[in-house]
Amino acid sequence: MQERPSRPGHIDDVAPLKRQSSSRDAIVEARRVAAEYAIFAEIGRVISSSPDIQEVYEGFAAQVRNVMPFERLVINSVDLEAGTVTTLYQSGANIPEWAPGMVRALANSPTEWVAKNARGLLFTPDSPQSIEEIFSNQSPIMVRGLNWLVAVPLISRNEVIGTLHFRSSDPDAYSESCLELAERIASQIAGAVANSQLYAKQMDTQATLEEIVRFEQRLVQEQTLFAEIGRIISSSMDIDDVYEDFASQVQKLITFDRISLAILNQEDDTLVNAYVSGVEAEGRRVGERFSIIDTPAEDAVYTANTILVQGSADVLRARYPSMVFHNMRSVVMAPLIFKNEVIGLLNVRALTENAYGQRDIDMLTQVARQIAPAIANSQLYAQQSRLATFPMHNPNPVGEANLDGTIAYCNPIARQRFPNLPDLGPRHPIMAEIDTIVDDLTTSGGFHSREIDVGDETYQQRIVYIPAIDQIRIYSNDITPRKRAQEKLARQADELARSNAELQEFAYVASHDLQEPLRVISGFVQLLSDRYGGELDETADEFIGYVVDGTERMKILINDLLEYSRVGTRGRPLEPVESSSALEHALSNLQVTIKESRARVTHERMPRVQGDINQLSQLFQNLISNGIKFHGEKHPEIHISSVQVGESWVMSVSDNGIGIDPQHNDRIFGMFKRLHGRGEYPGTGIGLAICSKIVERHTGKLWVESELGNGATFSFTLPVAED
Repeated sequence: MQERPSRPGHIDDVAPLKRQSSSRDAIVEARRVAAEYAIFAEIGRVISSSPDIQEVYEGFAAQVRNVMPFERLVINSVDLEAGTVTTLYQSGANIPEWAPGMVRALANSPTEWVAKNARGLLFTPDSPQSIEEIFSNQSPIMVRGLNWLVAVPLISRNEVIGTLHFRSSDPDAYSESCLELAERIASQIAGAVANSQLYAKQMDTQATLEEIVRFEQRLVQEQTLFAEIGRIISSSMDIDDVYEDFASQVQKLITFDRISLAILNQEDDTLVNAYVSGVEAEGRRVGERFSIIDTPAEDAVYTANTILVQGSADVLRARYPSMVFHNMRSVVMAPLIFKNEVIGLLNVRALTENAYGQRDIDMLTQVARQIAPAIANSQLYAQQSRLATFPMHNPNPVGEANLDGTIAYCNPIARQRFPNLPDLGPRHPIMAEIDTIVDDLTTSGGFHSREIDVGDETYQQRIVYIPAIDQIRIYSNDITPRKRAQEKLARQADELARSNAELQEFAYVASHDLQEPLRVISGFVQLLSDRYGGELDETADEFIGYVVDGTERMKILINDLLEYSRVGTRGRPLEPVESSSALEHALSNLQVTIKESRARVTHERMPRVQGDINQLSQLFQNLISNGIKFHGEKHPEIHISSVQVGESWVMSVSDNGIGIDPQHNDRIFGMFKRLHGRGEYPGTGIGLAICSKIVERHTGKLWVESELGNGATFSFTLPVAED
């Protein structure tokens, strides 16, 4: 760059120059200078007149226009370390790309030159090409013809904090005297810009501090509430006496329309509501028993984790078909865990969708940890109160022992089942490891639960410490029939798994081995048709056609059987994949079919899931192919959508085809199940069975919603990617 170019098309880099007196009359010049100083004084007054920096900028621009011509005035802030420039204010021509508040790159711009050199810039280009040669990012200015520029630095405390720009489309608008004038103007506004930046930083700091204070206050409030909940819980051994106060304190932590506490019966996977408050629900009142199977409660119980389920009625029903939500749209279920064993659930619900977040999950989890021991001890207290009055008549073996394991008492059924228990004491199998259990109970209280084998029988034991008599009481329940049934069921499950594996392997081997003789038959029949077609009578040609058609259908059937058997035996490990990639591959395979049927296939943004990308591609291909195949008079229209429900994605493939009678919704997923003759719609009846098996391998569910004549929607669930 050259200092003070003598011709247009160059950049003038100049220090302030002392104006030379012209040939004008001295009095006129004095008046002009006086007027100019008056305007500068007014600019100073405007700058100090308001705490609102935008109002200051507006007044500043209005006064500057009286001494400096411009079609666009801009005040920028710069960050040399980050290499960015931010427009603080603009007046005159509006450039959306450089609107106030926008941050853009500083490189290759007049702003960069002025900021780095801390000097003013007078820019009078020869042509647009010369602008691009010097400053390559000026296209928004060039298209508007504002090519002539005066730019000066805004300096505060010897540091460049920004720039002031004047632009015009008039080649004669600016001269060296304008540069000196611009620097004087910049020196006036620089302090206001610096103070504004400092004020903004102070406001950000204050906002951060206020947020920290609010967080600390909320934390103190939450801890106070948790302490109050603890006090309420410990105020009585009868848990029923504390439920109401407990619920009112929880309401201060978590907003809900209904809260309930339910006790788990692990033997039959049911819950019984011990306490309910809020919106009533049919079949879920206090004392009523209900199953946890296929509900969020099952997930909470068997994962021992707090579960959040929320969304529309359709979304909730899709994920948990057996769950009764009673118009609730948000549910949080926290397991009540005592000594690593789930004993029940704490449940809050809201009528609004998406009412809860991670904070609510954390709060309810902590509350559940607080009340779980109280509920367990209350159950124990109630059980002891009931049994202590009639151990003689208890139908199960009950015994009392001293802390060294010697037997102090046996009820009649205990003496009948274990006649040598009083003599053997701690050496009896029913008392195995009793010394360790006694140490634990006398230290931490509560009860100890375990299963123990005595000969061929298995007993569920609950052992409690009774401080009043300094003894332990042992309740034993014979669960031998249940254990044998469980073992039998486990053996049957193992045998079924082995049988399925063998069946899959057989299907694969059989299908594979059938390919060779089928190819031989097909080859010779085709040879017969080619060599003697037309030479035989019409009946022979017809018979040959039957054989050709039959071998082709047999080939398709064997290939489908191979695909079905490979789902379980040839699959890749499930890993995080983009379902969009699987869908694109499926659409690529179907592009000829889509074009021939003039089908229209659309889809929403597809999620990242945990899966086998090859099998997911086959799943999409089969469902889309079905939608194209079973179309009515209109051209096929297929739409693929997805929505996240908890830890799963629900994906749907919808079509405008002939639809399905709802009575066949389950039947169509079986092997070789067809609702139409082969003459109407081709196929083997295995495609949907393959889809069902793929979804099952991905631990998901597959279902259909349809009516005759109204199209069909096939929906399935896939796990969220484990990234």
